[in-house]
Amino acid sequence: MNQPAQPPLIGSLCTGYGGLDMAAEQVYGARTAWVADPAPGPAAILAHNYPAPNLGDLHSIDWANTPPVDIITAGFPCQPVSLSGRRGGIDDERWIFDFILNGIQQLPQRPRRLVFENVRGLFTANQGEAMRRVVHGLAEHGFLPRWRVLRASDAGAPHQRPRVFVVAVDALRLGERVGPPRAGDESEGKPGVGDTPDPVPAGSLSGEGVHDPDLWGRFHTPIRRWEQVVGRPAPYPAEQGPRTPRLSMRWLEWFMGLPEGWVTGVPGLSYSAQRHALGNGVVPQQAAAALADLEAWPDPAR
Repeated sequence: MNQPAQPPLIGSLCTGYGGLDMAAEQVYGARTAWVADPAPGPAAILAHNYPAPNLGDLHSIDWANTPPVDIITAGFPCQPVSLSGRRGGIDDERWIFDFILNGIQQLPQRPRRLVFENVRGLFTANQGEAMRRVVHGLAEHGFLPRWRVLRASDAGAPHQRPRVFVVAVDALRLGERVGPPRAGDESEGKPGVGDTPDPVPAGSLSGEGVHDPDLWGRFHTPIRRWEQVVGRPAPYPAEQGPRTPRLSMRWLEWFMGLPEGWVTGVPGLSYSAQRHALGNGVVPQQAAAALADLEAWPDPAR
């Protein structure tokens, strides 16, 4: 009797709340074997939602003895290339892409796929040298990269949030598929609306009127569309803070396409920690659409 095929395994670096890994699990039919994020907020979120071990700080990982995986994901730090920062790019001490590649080379088993995500500023930082470093570095290590920009709105979200997605295939294993590829839409991103959305429409904090078109104004149609994609109604966007009304984290969690309670249900996680994690994450539906589209591209050897 044939044994059922085991799902591909994911090793996640710079995991955050795990949005990129949710997408990779969906597109590749995979399971996350381990994560790596030492920050207290993300670590608490991951411990609450993933049974996988957290390897912590990348600089402390024993790469040669890390459990083997088929796919490596990494939403590596965006601060060096973000349009809202100093844009030191490859000269910024927080630029760790090269360090990640060197670590991957030390793994006991060479992964079949590498999946990366970052902000669109990756294309223009250092006059394009940052993106060239990514592409050339992957090629030098024997991986053939393909990349694209996709907005969250292309996946139905009520905000743009353009992100760069890169899938790099082991050049020695061209033609092998990891999970069922699915076609996605091709579109170029427009300028984003900011990394941490902060709209708090005026109205009662009682929760009434969430389905009132007057509450959302011109965003009524996008909000209704995203409710259909996410599969649950939009929470009220404001909540009562210690002194004044503030943005609801339940609403921001929904806004980012996460399951209810993924961040807000983590015991002991402060409001500021929730907001920081949600502001730095990727929309899973957006990432899944991008990865599916990239996997549908023909391999260069074909």
